Amino acid sequence: MRFYGASLDEGGKGVSWRDMAAMVAHLPSESALRREEGDGWSEAERLLAQIADSTYIAWWQRIDHDNPDAPPLRRVLSPRERAERADAAREDVYTRADMDRIADALGIPEDRR
Repeated sequence: MRFYGASLDEGGKGVSWRDMAAMVAHLPSESALRREEGDGWSEAERLLAQIADSTYIAWWQRIDHDNPDAPPLRRVLSPRERAERADAAREDVYTRADMDRIADALGIPEDRR
């Protein structure tokens, strides 16, 4: 628990278990635990992403949307959202070996694949 300068080895000795539990419950947003259980951002990063999104939206509202080359409206994705999208993209991709294994399981002959 680097934010408090305490070690888990001290639990029950120099620092009570109750105090340890309170420290864990009130960890700052920059801690590894808070990042893992949240969206992966600290409070400062979240505010910067909101500023970037607001600036992009303000610019996007002023462009010519009848132009076919106009960029789409998009926002800054959190690390958790990026990881979820990457996982979803990987789930939908089948390799040639996967397709052959499925075809073999279904009994599809080689010349019909």
